[in-house]
Amino acid sequence: LDEPTNHLDIQTREVLEEALAEYTGTIILVSHDRYLLNKLSTRIFEVTRDSVNVYDCGFTEYNERRKTAAVVTAPRERTVTESQQSFYKDKKQRSDNAKRRARIRELEKQIHENEQKMALLEKDMADPDIAADFEAIGAKCEEYDSLKALTEALTDEWLELSEE
Repeated sequence: LDEPTNHLDIQTREVLEEALAEYTGTIILVSHDRYLLNKLSTRIFEVTRDSVNVYDCGFTEYNERRKTAAVVTAPRERTVTESQQSFYKDKKQRSDNAKRRARIRELEKQIHENEQKMALLEKDMADPDIAADFEAIGAKCEEYDSLKALTEALTDEWLELSEE
């Protein structure tokens, strides 16, 4: 499945998520929808330019392992070996690399904040009082859609920067 929840309303997403959760076979899923990934994933295949890494865990644990691995490898990245010296030819390259890492951290923070806002909006839209008010539900849906589009754009940028 490639981005199966894109362009679905909340009710349809929930039905799809339940159907997928009940499915007993294997599902290969590509998605930026972290909620869906958290709910369904039992094994993660991380595809990079040079390799494929397999994580026998859900999406939340995968993220924790990646964060832990980044912390563990961070001190080694600070020491420049002979093979790395050719990579860091001048101050501009080091500066660009530092800016890229800072942007990645900023994107991760923005994505997380947007996902929290989207979860709150989903709860609001499920409220019968709001659902009964055409203008209120329309405004919530519009805000949700714009947050989702922004989050997808930020995630695409994050992926692009992470692969460099």
